[in-house]
Amino acid sequence: MDALQAMNEAPLKAVFLGHFMLISWCLVGSWLPNSFLFYNTFFMICLLWSMHARDNHEPLLLAILINILSIVIDAISIGIYYEPNHAPWFGFSLFMAITNLLLRPITSLVMLRVFNERSGRYSTFGFPGLGSVNPSAANAGSGVFGSTGGIGGGGPGRGSYENIDGQNRVPHQSVPSPIHDVEANNQYK
Repeated sequence: MDALQAMNEAPLKAVFLGHFMLISWCLVGSWLPNSFLFYNTFFMICLLWSMHARDNHEPLLLAILINILSIVIDAISIGIYYEPNHAPWFGFSLFMAITNLLLRPITSLVMLRVFNERSGRYSTFGFPGLGSVNPSAANAGSGVFGSTGGIGGGGPGRGSYENIDGQNRVPHQSVPSPIHDVEANNQYK
């Protein structure tokens, strides 16, 4: 692995190690349901898969979606299973669960940035096909999906097309028809 690939994988490795430590410390207490371990295991597997398969965008997108859904599930789990009269280690486990919950939106944005870099979408900061924060794409296209197929206009990671020549004409190139070519070849026989 060269130095550039190692630099590109550093954010994913940091996300993996951070969540791995926090999830492990959350599970010190047995107050969280088994579903907490279930969806966090899938999240970790998707992160490892995305570090291994750099050319495939789906594992990273799946990890982002699981991470975003985990925000809601973590909040519900903490809210339902919190009981103040637990063992002394409960406070530490609860603090790590809340820290993990607060870290999830930040790591989702980090993973989204890595996803956009891998797919070559540098000008937008959003999910594919769901629009962008790109101000140059605000006036692109017409209609709900714009003239180029995506909400906000432009292709994947690109703004709308701007004609730099100032001319609105399409260049015309004459192409000889096949019938003309046959007639021209028959003349030389």
